[in-house]
Amino acid sequence: VAAIKADGLVDALSTKRAVFLGEHHDAAADHTLQAEVISRLRRKVGARPMAVGLEMVQRRFQPQLDLYTAGRLTEAELRKAVDWDRRWGWPFQTYVPVLKAAKRARASLLALNADDEDAAPVSAGGLAALAPDARRRYVSDPKASEAFARTVAFKSYVGYTIRPSYAAHVALGILPATDPNAWATTTVFGCWSIPGVAAGRSELPRR
Repeated sequence: VAAIKADGLVDALSTKRAVFLGEHHDAAADHTLQAEVISRLRRKVGARPMAVGLEMVQRRFQPQLDLYTAGRLTEAELRKAVDWDRRWGWPFQTYVPVLKAAKRARASLLALNADDEDAAPVSAGGLAALAPDARRRYVSDPKASEAFARTVAFKSYVGYTIRPSYAAHVALGILPATDPNAWATTTVFGCWSIPGVAAGRSELPRR
């Protein structure tokens, strides 16, 4: 693996329509890096519309994110408004640089995570326990989803992203290894970001 300078990285990222930034949730350095990438990308792409998706905010709180980007909520007010401490739990202050950078960059903020209200029935009874209207939010086209699940791309996503995430949550004691519905719960959380990102991208003009 060859090292790359910051300017070269930003030049490469600026040509992409979507960029995924990983993190250790409790690592302040990771969030500082995310904030720097957002800031540098804004300077590179000029006035082009940008959006920043937030795994740590559940979908029901999109209106609160909109209020924050509009300057009508402070960071402290946003923390309470999205029920951060209960629904996400990782240190809020480490994410503040990301929020501020996105706001300064005039980027839209997108709530990507599944609502607890949807995850709870899945955890108790599997995907079949999810109410039909909620299920449609995750799987709007069952036939297309079934076909996509057979592709190499989806299997690679599950292998490189969902399964390691599930294993990490088991190792941390967040999910039980013997719970038959734990995998379904992980899938709901892990895959909900895909339509959220797609929806955000659809609002951004192509170059």
